[in-house]
Amino acid sequence: MRTCFLIFCLVVLYGDVLASPPTTTIRDIEHIVANTSTPPPANASWQPVSLPYSKYPRPYESMADYEQNWFRIPISELHLNAWSRPSLYIWRHNVRAGVYFNHSFLGGTTQTPPIEQLNISWNHPLLIDITHSIHAPPAQGPSADYIYIKVDSGPGGTTLSPLVFGDRPALEGIYNKRHFLQIEVSFWLFILCCLLSVLGIWLWIQRRDEQLYLEFSALAAFSALTTSFFFLDFVPIGMQAWITLHHAGSAWVLLLMIRFSLDALNLNWPRLKRGMSYGVLAITVGYLLLPPYYLQPVGYSVSLLLTLAGTLLGIYIISLTVRAPTSTRLWFSVAYICLILLQCHDIYYAFLSPPEVHIVASNWMQLSSPLLAIAFFAHLIHRFTNALNVSESLNRTLEARVAATNQELKLSYEKNREFELDNRANEERSKIYRSLHDDLGSQLISIVHTAEDDKQRGLARRALESLRESIYKASNPALSFSQCIRQIHEEAELRLTSAGKHYALVSTSNFEFDLDPGTAYNLTRIVREAISNILQHSNCERVELSLQDAENKIEITLIDNGTGRVVENLQSGGLANIRYRAEQIGAELAWRDVTVGNCLSITLQVPA
Repeated sequence: MRTCFLIFCLVVLYGDVLASPPTTTIRDIEHIVANTSTPPPANASWQPVSLPYSKYPRPYESMADYEQNWFRIPISELHLNAWSRPSLYIWRHNVRAGVYFNHSFLGGTTQTPPIEQLNISWNHPLLIDITHSIHAPPAQGPSADYIYIKVDSGPGGTTLSPLVFGDRPALEGIYNKRHFLQIEVSFWLFILCCLLSVLGIWLWIQRRDEQLYLEFSALAAFSALTTSFFFLDFVPIGMQAWITLHHAGSAWVLLLMIRFSLDALNLNWPRLKRGMSYGVLAITVGYLLLPPYYLQPVGYSVSLLLTLAGTLLGIYIISLTVRAPTSTRLWFSVAYICLILLQCHDIYYAFLSPPEVHIVASNWMQLSSPLLAIAFFAHLIHRFTNALNVSESLNRTLEARVAATNQELKLSYEKNREFELDNRANEERSKIYRSLHDDLGSQLISIVHTAEDDKQRGLARRALESLRESIYKASNPALSFSQCIRQIHEEAELRLTSAGKHYALVSTSNFEFDLDPGTAYNLTRIVREAISNILQHSNCERVELSLQDAENKIEITLIDNGTGRVVENLQSGGLANIRYRAEQIGAELAWRDVTVGNCLSITLQVPA
């Protein structure tokens, strides 16, 4: 099974080479270590080696302490005349390479500055045109014509892939593909991470209460820093500072990735976040203090541990999604599954594959942090959009409440204004009624007491009564039936108890309706007149006022236990007055026969 998988990988990786026109792949070559700026002599101690060549660096005290590795192959073995434009394709080397024909420099990375300031091309494939080597006169004797490849070692050691010679059009296809995957993709991911970092800052400015946006901005910035390591062909600062910055940036990317995931998924693990933050901060300081030789192994070890922590977190998030899926968990699970697949790809080629497969493989983990930043940014946009939607919904609700409150205030103002106008009108009416009562009422009372003719006195009394009724109606608003009965009860209780009579109110009525001022006034006067006659003619000791429902009517009964007959002693004028008031309110009036005392029944129609 493993053999089949290996064959599949070789077919995929070498497919471009196999499918292209005939080329020559050189694996057997000669090698020598010589710190010279030009190729060593042909009779130097050259040793045969096989490509791919990989050698870990010897201990060094500074990044400037590097080896120059020279490789050579005789021109006679290449058959350059078979191609119209012979070229050399090198798809991997570390850390920079130059190609020579004898002592003539054909191309590659600039070789003159020291390594602390050099241009580097470790991740850049090289395609060198060697056409003019065909037309050079051949050397004689031991100084035969050679193609030399100079490889300067770096902090990661020395690496050289097999050499592919062929016609330039045939090699350009595979060169362009690898250049796109390793350089151009990294460059555009670097640009994208820079933009995402700026957008993260902008989102954080809009919502400063959420640190998640700031964490993402830092994550994208450090991802841009580590991604630049894959496409830059020069060292912008000293090599040791550049390598230190790369490893520190990688540690911060992994830390921020873990923190962002925990915060976005609301996983409350404060001790883990605090411990890892302090740990990465201490590691960053430690990188500045480490000897140069230990910087690379320690840096890769730290990255491996943090990557393992991130992988375990991804597995935990995936398990959470399986048990209780949500849209956020599902999105993060997909992102971490992609990350784990990229890790598995690179782990296989770094530790499990044969050297010839590893040397030609592309590193996919370099894509992981930018791709993860893109996935996280999509979540942030979704989160920000939801927050905006909630904010807009709250604003609409608030606007609706403000509009409703304004309408209520407007109605309240109108009602208050109307009430104020009514109060003023009532005050004016009260002034008029008081004036009428004081002036006209006093004159009518004088006529009642001074008039010699009974007819005039009667007219004056009726006019006075009409005046009082009009003033009562205008001065008193509509009452409920229960309020009217309460006023009748309080007046009856005061008058009867003051006269030494026992008084009681018995009510079984459940009706409740409003009475207009005229009805309330007349009902009150009927009972008042009846009580006056009881006090004058009944000679009773007990009076009872009762209320009882009868279909759509209510019966008000006034009963006493007196010996006198009120109806017989009731003057015709008083009886007529009671009957008149009963007719005014549509009530039925009756004096019922009882064994002892008197019984007056007032039956009132209940409004529908």
